Amino acid sequence: MPETKGHGLYNVIVVGAGTAGLVTAAGTAGLGGRVALVERNKMGGDCLNYGCVPSKALPDGASMSKSRNSNSKMFSNRCGRRGPK
Repeated sequence: MPETKGHGLYNVIVVGAGTAGLVTAAGTAGLGGRVALVERNKMGGDCLNYGCVPSKALPDGASMSKSRNSNSKMFSNRCGRRGPK
């Protein structure tokens, strides 16, 4: 039976496209292997989409906002205008 695209044998079948699954699939493909990656939800897993990465983005955003506000007050005072309250 001739192989058609998407059918045939895989060297690795990865279940779950979290951090480890993505690394495994990319590594296998990089070595020339055929990979099937199966994910029922969002690529990247819980850490990337809900946990570690989003929770670290909140403090960084708050810090940037605070820095921007203090810089705008300093600039406004130098120009003789009142800064934001």
